[in-house]
Amino acid sequence: MAMKSSSFLAPRSKLPQQALDELRSIIDGYHLMRSASDAGSNSDAEISKLESKLQTSPAQLWWSDLAMAELCVAAILPADQIRSTLPSWRRRLQDVVGSNRYSQYVASAVDISQEQDVDVLRADLMSCIRAVYYFYGSYGVAALSRTRAAERLVAAAIVILAVQAIAFAVAWLLPNIAGSWRAVAALAIATSAAAVVGSVVSVQRRLQDPTVEVDPFYRFIQTDADWFGIAVISPMFGAIFGLLVYGLLVSKLLSTSIVTFQETSSDPLAIALPASVAGYAAVVILGFISGFAEQLIPDALTRIATRALAGVAGGDSTTVQSPAASPFVRSAAKASSDGSNASAVDDATKSTQ
Repeated sequence: MAMKSSSFLAPRSKLPQQALDELRSIIDGYHLMRSASDAGSNSDAEISKLESKLQTSPAQLWWSDLAMAELCVAAILPADQIRSTLPSWRRRLQDVVGSNRYSQYVASAVDISQEQDVDVLRADLMSCIRAVYYFYGSYGVAALSRTRAAERLVAAAIVILAVQAIAFAVAWLLPNIAGSWRAVAALAIATSAAAVVGSVVSVQRRLQDPTVEVDPFYRFIQTDADWFGIAVISPMFGAIFGLLVYGLLVSKLLSTSIVTFQETSSDPLAIALPASVAGYAAVVILGFISGFAEQLIPDALTRIATRALAGVAGGDSTTVQSPAASPFVRSAAKASSDGSNASAVDDATKSTQ
């Protein structure tokens, strides 16, 4: 015997109940205005379709259906109501699209402070309605693109951090690692792990940036197609950059006054360890910055390579030296995560000669 479909198996409405109630209200408002008008309207058929859909299959309704109902209302609004309604729709548009997009719209829109032809105002009103409901419908796509990218990014970072945690445990616990090898390896791995976290924060911050005004559907296509570069390559590069920043600090190709390494010790590897607890913390923080400001280390390496090659071309020694205090930390703080930190890196690498 065939089983009857249970109520909990019914398709879930794509719209919240409040939106369905709003659609009913819009349709009721249309009928009130329509009854006061003797003129025929081409919108009657569309309203009838929406009423039928609302009664028989509300789960299939979408924001575009609300947009259609609002457009039907706008089509029969009298001139005085259009002039009073348009400002409120413009405010809704500004809330939805953001200040930059709204400024571009206003630059080409009609001036409603002056007397305008009613047909021009009606067309402006309809364009506002379409834009508002387009972004209502596409916001879910934008949110989905951010969620998918964030999930993949965190998953890749967890795998990399797990590998680093194992390497850290091995370096710290194995008894046959002599001298300062254990501490040096542990600090290098910790700095690399901090850079991985920095890269995750950097990418996630860009994904969630509300000022990025990209078409939501394009944003979805972009992040979904380039998921490997966003979710995997970024934390992998962060791990590498963390190791590099530690190596650059130890070699004094880059230096900062807040990280002082041990000068003399019976253990030759001790010179790769900071002289204070504050130094250890600073190295790890600089590791985080190297992952967060993604262009910092590549630009620093480019500057070092350029100076070294210039020395070889001129027949000079390629020995790289560093003054006592380089503005590395200050420059790194200025560095942005979107690759706009070339001037900061230029300052940071002035310590290379």
